[in-house]
Amino acid sequence: MASHNRPYTFDRVIRIVFSITCVIISVWLIDYLKMVLLPFLVAWLIAYMLEPFVQYNRAMLRTRGRFWAVFMTLFEAMLMLLLLTVLFMPSIISEFHQIGRVIEKYAASGAAIPFIPEEVMWIINWFFTILYVIFIMLDYDKLLNGFKRMVPPKYRKRTFSVGRNVKDSMNHYFRGQALVALCVGIMFSIGFSLIGLPLAVVMGIFIGVLNMVPYLQFISIIPITLLCMICSVENTESFWPMWWSCIAIYAIVQCIQDLILTPKIMGKMMGLNPAIILLSLSLWGTLLGFIGLIIALPLTTLLLSYYNQYISNREDGETPASRAADA
Repeated sequence: MASHNRPYTFDRVIRIVFSITCVIISVWLIDYLKMVLLPFLVAWLIAYMLEPFVQYNRAMLRTRGRFWAVFMTLFEAMLMLLLLTVLFMPSIISEFHQIGRVIEKYAASGAAIPFIPEEVMWIINWFFTILYVIFIMLDYDKLLNGFKRMVPPKYRKRTFSVGRNVKDSMNHYFRGQALVALCVGIMFSIGFSLIGLPLAVVMGIFIGVLNMVPYLQFISIIPITLLCMICSVENTESFWPMWWSCIAIYAIVQCIQDLILTPKIMGKMMGLNPAIILLSLSLWGTLLGFIGLIIALPLTTLLLSYYNQYISNREDGETPASRAADA
């Protein structure tokens, strides 16, 4: 019979301390380099979501290379965005005409705007994001194979097993998150339309897209505030009642998302307890900011898979050799 507790030898303690140190250093490096890593991770996320379409186009074109499949995928994505724009264009043009009249009125009257937020836009980072998307999509298979070759041969079987678990979880995650984002976008569009906010449907769609990264939708409060200013300058609505109405919509939708949509949809898709999902988002978001929100659930799934693969199966102190000997 094998012992129930593995002895804490000097070698085992050193390996545990080394593993913990590596995790701490990795978290620190990601936090330190987050402004550089964020565009790359967003680009990888977009490329990952478009990869099934690339593979479909490769099969349809019957080509071994990826260039034309990637080109067609990007063309299809742009065409879909164009079709959505055409569908909503009449409403958008009408709203922008109204905004143009308000700005002209404000320039003529010299009225004071009650609040002007300060925000720095890192355009160069998002320009690099577009470049990253194209390059990653072109060499997606080579990059994956390169990562696989970085794993030492004797660890590949278990590592690839964990990787497959993470890949399945990420597939479930993105499908679930897309459904959550769709529901959130619809709710915001309806809420903004009810209170008479300009560009209500456009802002609802915009917030829904932002919601693909949990809690990223809160940066949309800045353009929402600008739209409330426009309404106040036109004297159709006072700034603060309109602004607080928008904040109330944010609060209501966020409660529905956190208490109903995320637990029901993401809990079912990911197989995680709703409390673990919310804790994961809060923990990694606090540690790593937006990067943490992007990788929160995939990383949590990776850690759980690692625990099940390497720790849970050994907590009785048995090794594969001892189990075979007992058999």
